[in-house]
Amino acid sequence: MTNRLSVGKINGIESIEGVVAGSQVEPTQLAAGQLTGFMAQLVVGRKSLSTAEISGSFRAYGPLSESNCTLGAIIDSSASNSQWDYETQLGDVAVVPAGIEHDARYSQYTHWLAIGLPLEDVRRRAEVYELKNDPGFWQRPGMYRSSLRTREFISTMLKRVAHSVQATPAVAYVTQAAEGLIDDAVEALFLGYRESAIAAVDNRRNFTRATRITTIVDDYLREHEWYPVRVPRLCAHLGLSERTLRRAFVEKYGIPPARYLIFRRLSQARQILTTESDANVTGTAMRCGFWDLSRFARHYRNLFGETPSMTLKRQRRN
Repeated sequence: MTNRLSVGKINGIESIEGVVAGSQVEPTQLAAGQLTGFMAQLVVGRKSLSTAEISGSFRAYGPLSESNCTLGAIIDSSASNSQWDYETQLGDVAVVPAGIEHDARYSQYTHWLAIGLPLEDVRRRAEVYELKNDPGFWQRPGMYRSSLRTREFISTMLKRVAHSVQATPAVAYVTQAAEGLIDDAVEALFLGYRESAIAAVDNRRNFTRATRITTIVDDYLREHEWYPVRVPRLCAHLGLSERTLRRAFVEKYGIPPARYLIFRRLSQARQILTTESDANVTGTAMRCGFWDLSRFARHYRNLFGETPSMTLKRQRRN
């Protein structure tokens, strides 16, 4: 069995897509400024451990894994975050089944840790820990909250694990140590699942109307990936007023839909400029629906703190 460890810096929204091992998330920056931080990923056979500390506000939408069940928690933050419709607190534990669309919004500063395990492994561990969950528990997305004391323990333990992955890379290449690291992280997470189950408290919320609206918007935007969709088109597609659509976006992402659509296209543009070797500023702007190049450059600089040409030059230099 070959173990893999990658540790790197986060310098922009384009770094977010691969923060969780095996993920296919679509990131959109939600506030001005360059996202910064670090990430680390440990892969041991079919298991994975991912952790990241990120400063900046953004949304991440999409499946975290097509094959593994993802278990995780926010272990430090400076502002409110949400997973689906759930306003998270430190130590809340998540279940994200394989192939399920994860929808998260992070603000200012966030530190999290996630474990990816095959479903049969998760169920076997659940039996060992005598979790009283129903058979379908691990195939439903959910957020679960235990007591404050347990959540504090979960956060503290996962911080220790995250620090070890970053500070002691040798751990990754000794399978016994790497397995032990993952086992300890899972054990901490399972304390939260077990306490929630014992208390018969299911903290998953039904999707609000705002989430139902934005989910339909997401589907529509994916179907029209390179079309510059505007608010009137969305309102017509949804059969909603501009005021209702605006209320839904402000509730979910803290910004109105017109600004979100621009930020989404700008995030796509940055992804192109930093990943495609033959990219150029003019072609990228037009591909992402911007016909006014000076306006594109101004929006880009306001959001990311540098011009598109600066991004392209830095990428080619690297």
